[in-house]
Amino acid sequence: MSFHQSLITITACLSFLLTGLMSQVAVAQSAVDNTFLTVEIMLPAIVGDPVEAQRWGKVFEKLGQVARIRQPLPGDKPDIKETNRGPIRTLRVVGELDRKGVLHFPGRSFTKNDTEQIKAWLKELRVYGAQGSPDGKKFWGLNQTQFETVVKGVSKPLEIDSVGKSLKEVLDDIPIDKTLPVVIHPSVKESFFEIEMVKVTQQLQGLSSGTSLAVMLRTQGYGFRPLRTPAGTIELTIEKLESTSEAWPVGWDIDDSKPRNQIVPNLFKFIKTGFEAAPLSRVLSAISEQTRTPILIDERLCKEKDIDIDSVDVSYPEKQTAWSLVLGSVVRQARLTDKIRLDEAGKPFVWVAPFVPYVPKVK
Repeated sequence: MSFHQSLITITACLSFLLTGLMSQVAVAQSAVDNTFLTVEIMLPAIVGDPVEAQRWGKVFEKLGQVARIRQPLPGDKPDIKETNRGPIRTLRVVGELDRKGVLHFPGRSFTKNDTEQIKAWLKELRVYGAQGSPDGKKFWGLNQTQFETVVKGVSKPLEIDSVGKSLKEVLDDIPIDKTLPVVIHPSVKESFFEIEMVKVTQQLQGLSSGTSLAVMLRTQGYGFRPLRTPAGTIELTIEKLESTSEAWPVGWDIDDSKPRNQIVPNLFKFIKTGFEAAPLSRVLSAISEQTRTPILIDERLCKEKDIDIDSVDVSYPEKQTAWSLVLGSVVRQARLTDKIRLDEAGKPFVWVAPFVPYVPKVK
């Protein structure tokens, strides 16, 4: 590639990034401009110090925010209430001052020396509203209603045969709800464009669109996560797995209290079978077909661990047995594990992945 061509490529990448970043900044600024924020500080219910409250009022005043000092009413407690009327958002933030001079709000507390933290928090409220920034929060910073909306929006099954089709072709046909646009993060637009024509190797037909999307993206080193925007909408944002620890999972854990033979009864049917030195990929395909249970492979992690299910031969002694026992035996022979999971619509499938030792978290 010539220097001139390289320069054009670099310029195009920068243009993608700048366009995406400018769009995000514009949305955030619009949210700030359309937000009215009021702050109320309640005095301690017993032996309140009005002077201390006045000092707090000056802290907020220096940050450009008026804070109203008042006595608590019966039933009052720290609260953040959001009201929306069209594009206009009103936030009423109520904090409670204790006798030590610490100001308490829902989920956080401040002293008068925490001016930078207070400033950042007020900015976060103006941008994202009462829920605050979604970054680093459980369930992607979504409330229960929003989370259930996302799950429902990615629950419809993929209707097309995915094997042999390009990633782009499947993405164009995936039945995700239109209120949840799939957006490529500005930082990966160029690299994602390069893998759009890669062929999908696993059969995802019949599985929910959320699980299907997670599997396809994971194979290529990508993932998606629901992103709550400053405007209050939710986007499904595609990012590289290495840059996020919050990717949407490939399926969900089953209820441990429910017997597995009730979740996937066909896997627990007894049959007479046995084979010698058969490719693992063929064995898994046969088990999936006989039990009518999708079996998906963590191709990305298999590649990292140098496990090729097409070249690994497995055996099983001929006898009367259950499909689940056959499955468990053959995957272990390839240093793999199998786990029953559910897609967003509640359909069970088996997730086969390399064994990853448990590493306890350092406290």
